[in-house]
Amino acid sequence: MRADPMRLLRMVSWTSMMLLPFIASAQIAPQPLPRPDAVRPDPVPPASPAAPLPDEAADCLARLKRQKVRFNVTGRSERGSCSVDNTVEIEAVDTPFGLVSFPDKPVLACDFAATLTSFVQDIAAPLARARFSAPLSHVATGPGYVCRNRNNQSDTKPSEHARAAAADVTMFTLGDGRQIAVHPDDGKDDAATLAFIRGLRHAACGYFTTVLGPGSNAEHGNHFHFDTALHGRTANYRICE
Repeated sequence: MRADPMRLLRMVSWTSMMLLPFIASAQIAPQPLPRPDAVRPDPVPPASPAAPLPDEAADCLARLKRQKVRFNVTGRSERGSCSVDNTVEIEAVDTPFGLVSFPDKPVLACDFAATLTSFVQDIAAPLARARFSAPLSHVATGPGYVCRNRNNQSDTKPSEHARAAAADVTMFTLGDGRQIAVHPDDGKDDAATLAFIRGLRHAACGYFTTVLGPGSNAEHGNHFHFDTALHGRTANYRICE
């Protein structure tokens, strides 16, 4: 019995039509989607101190008054390319051992001024009385707010002085006129002076995030540098040298 040629042709055509989509899908491999162009973030401008909210500024000034700090409100202070809100000029602070004045009248951000004067009240004044049997009378700090880069170098980041959040303490004067200068240990200081300077340096790490002084580097050989810079992502990390 011979097969019908026309029937065979129709079967082949029908089979080809049914298999065509599968053959095509097997021959044309799916192509991956093109990768999007890399998205580059906009450059981040240099950080600058955020202006405190009105309530925050008022709260800080009220805190200084509660601490019995004598100060002048200087508000928004602009120097060169620097600008800092809610600054104050510190004149003196009352302590349990008498009034301690700041003859340089440093201009400081209010928050930093509160920290510095707390350090003098809690640590410097009591320690001076304990070590020298005399009250602390004056603390030399320099101007505080200075619009400059770190270590006065043109290629470094802005100093905390440019944010009015730093002070350079060079001298402590006692009520009897004695002066305690911050300087490298040359073996000539008596035991009370060494204990006073070392005690201040160690205790300062509980108040400030940066504490530098003699031995840290050449730039800080004759003073203590205190600031409240943020090191890393939190305020827990401190540089105490």
